[in-house]
Amino acid sequence: MRAGIDAPERLLFMKVTEIGALKGIGRAELDEVYAYRARFDPSSADKPQL
Repeated sequence: MRAGIDAPERLLFMKVTEIGALKGIGRAELDEVYAYRARFDPSSADKPQL
């Protein structure tokens, strides 16, 4: 909730640019998002650059 995500499942379908635009998202939070996405979609394990 800190970064405005009320349902983490939404992160699975958001574009990287949308995630980067969320208020309160920094490098550490992005790393957590990438790890979360990789658990459900191994092809998303490559961290895109914002």
